[in-house]
Amino acid sequence: TAAYLDGSYQAVGASLTEGSFTLYTWSGGTQGGSFTGNGNYPVLLLNANGSITDESNPMYSRATVSFSDGTGTASYSSFTAVVYGGISGGGGSLTISGLPAGNTWGVYVFAPGTDISTYDAITAAYLDGSYQAVGASLTEGSFTLYTWSGGTQGGGFTGNGNYPVLLLNANGSITNESNPMYSRATVSFSNGTGTFSYNDFTAVIFSAGGFRSAR
Repeated sequence: TAAYLDGSYQAVGASLTEGSFTLYTWSGGTQGGSFTGNGNYPVLLLNANGSITDESNPMYSRATVSFSDGTGTASYSSFTAVVYGGISGGGGSLTISGLPAGNTWGVYVFAPGTDISTYDAITAAYLDGSYQAVGASLTEGSFTLYTWSGGTQGGGFTGNGNYPVLLLNANGSITNESNPMYSRATVSFSNGTGTFSYNDFTAVIFSAGGFRSAR
């Protein structure tokens, strides 16, 4: 989270087949030219079918990779899983009715008016520092919300008004709108408390031309 907010996001790549990633620079939600970096870079690997709690199939893994003119090679076994360890203490609350059972969920609350309708917009929102609060649920439906700044948990979320909310399904897919990894909605909060229906979220999925909204 801190790396996103500090603007440390240098390049991105996606692979719909195993092993090969084409890397592009990225700034403010806009794709630039090919990545040409030299030296050692921290790399975060996203497994769209992984779990935020299972080290044997993690959603996020990290490694330091050596690049020469934007080209690098690393073994998957050299990556270290980054898994959710829980957040303690009191916070705000978001209840989402109708969440499918058996999945692990997270929510991200952005500043009012923030565009999170596409993957590019979501990336830009991270980089612009529009990330207001976070919450995770290891059971269905109830999220405790905390403010977040510079990678550090703050107090309970106490916002009032309408906030864009990004719902993360750790067991979802970036291409299947019937079980999406990312969904978005605008939720009304009163003193940090809000209620919403899962059926009213809109999926954000990957298509051949990039990420788009569906459902």
